Amino acid sequence: MLDATRFASASELAEAIKHYERLYNHCIPQKALGYKTPVVVLKEWHHKKPDLFKKKVVVF
Repeated sequence: MLDATRFASASELAEAIKHYERLYNHCIPQKALGYKTPVVVLKEWHHKKPDLFKKKVVVF
């Protein structure tokens, strides 16, 4: 995406990166994570080992 798209401004680029980050973390299952999304794996880990987390996981 970044090598094929010209962005008019830094803020446009930042918005595209934020969109990709949300897509990657919430929608695209990862083979290395057992075909689950990173957010699902994080929530499972938080549920299994809540003592490792000082703050509650917030998903936007």
